[in-house]
Amino acid sequence: MRHRRKNAKLGVTVSHRRAMLAHIVEGLIEHQRVRTTIDRAKEARRLAEKLITIAKRNTLHARRQIISELYSEPLAKKMFEKVAPAFSQVKGGYTRIIRESCRPGDGAQMVYLEFSKPIEVVEPKPKAKKEKGKAVPQKKKWEDVKVVKKETLEEEKSKKEKKPKGEETKPSEVQKTDEEKKKGGFLTTLRKFLKGDK
Repeated sequence: MRHRRKNAKLGVTVSHRRAMLAHIVEGLIEHQRVRTTIDRAKEARRLAEKLITIAKRNTLHARRQIISELYSEPLAKKMFEKVAPAFSQVKGGYTRIIRESCRPGDGAQMVYLEFSKPIEVVEPKPKAKKEKGKAVPQKKKWEDVKVVKKETLEEEKSKKEKKPKGEETKPSEVQKTDEEKKKGGFLTTLRKFLKGDK
């Protein structure tokens, strides 16, 4: 006989049923809506409403009770921070079941289990990063770099090379200095230095 046994067995063992209902409630807290069969939804609804009533107390004992029922602490924290304050003025009826079409495989009645009131999800603002030490100069983009023509570079070089009229060098002298540089490399200058030649 099933005297005073309210809950449905759902065709599974006790531990399996407890875990399944806890996961349905976790999905409800995380996504605010869960699609499941009508029997599972009715059982999960009882657990969800019981947990919201406990969360409204907002005591240490209440926190421990909810963590023991659910399998994740972050969702228990979300229950206290977002779900319970949304229903602080309400004394029940936190969830609702909306019927959907039957499942094609076995014809089971599918439903949506959701909160009766939409819960606002506040996204945390990104923290501003503090700069440590000196600021690193940013690299220039290709768009910012000025394009300099070859002709302008040659003109600048010629302006630098120009000397006063009295000190102008002949092209033959310039050629000689270039030839001398070409003849002597590092080793020849080293030999001259060691011998004492200038």
